[in-house]
Amino acid sequence: MEVTTGFNQMAHKNWATRPADQSFDTLRALRESVHARRLISRQADLSNKTLEVSAMDNNIIVHGDILPASVNHWSLGQLATEAGAPAGYMRKLPTNLAVDCLNHGIKVAKEKGIKLLSSTTSEDGLNLRGITSPSYGRIWDADVVDAVENILEKTGGEFFAPKDWSGKVSGLYASDRDIFMFHINGGSLVDGGGERDQLHRGFFVWNSEVGSATLGIRTFAFRAVCGNLLVWSPSSVKTLKIRHTSGGPARFVADAIPELQSYV
Repeated sequence: MEVTTGFNQMAHKNWATRPADQSFDTLRALRESVHARRLISRQADLSNKTLEVSAMDNNIIVHGDILPASVNHWSLGQLATEAGAPAGYMRKLPTNLAVDCLNHGIKVAKEKGIKLLSSTTSEDGLNLRGITSPSYGRIWDADVVDAVENILEKTGGEFFAPKDWSGKVSGLYASDRDIFMFHINGGSLVDGGGERDQLHRGFFVWNSEVGSATLGIRTFAFRAVCGNLLVWSPSSVKTLKIRHTSGGPARFVADAIPELQSYV
């Protein structure tokens, strides 16, 4: 059998690099997590010139036409881009110096509209999750997981997430910036595999509601899946990607859902 390295980077890399709190044992658990996040999320359209940055307890806080919101790793990178500053360098600077650089960059930047995505925290504050253009067509992670779950329920359990070498269900991941799902209808070496010369079907689905990645669906046939989520001998590979433009949500409904429905 042959393993195609580039093809396998998505599934294997997710398995190898995701921390435990981003991995889920069931699609239902993943669904509950992203739905809980959506319930505490809110969007705001405003001018980049209304933003102001400060430091609090060594954290970077964004003010403006929103309540004070702390940044995370991803949104700091987007904030740095808005300020015309290199994100990696900003993350290495002392907080106070980074704040001064960001405020200066925002001050001299050309005025434009932006869309902010924030979520409430357990301390009743806000966490800034994303900064995008006003035309960003957000496809919510919760909607993507819902669509996959609804489609798979109609197959009567034919498709399942593969297990890793420890016997733990793998292939279902969500972080503060993205989701990734991997399902197959056979061929798992951990589960016994079946005949090596038999082709099985599988698919990846990924998305980011904060601008980290497109929505994507990749379907394929394969011989086997290892316990490190390497896919052997993939063939008949088809990929559909939908950018988060203004028409993105409509394409998700019109193109992506029917494409996956037809495949399974």
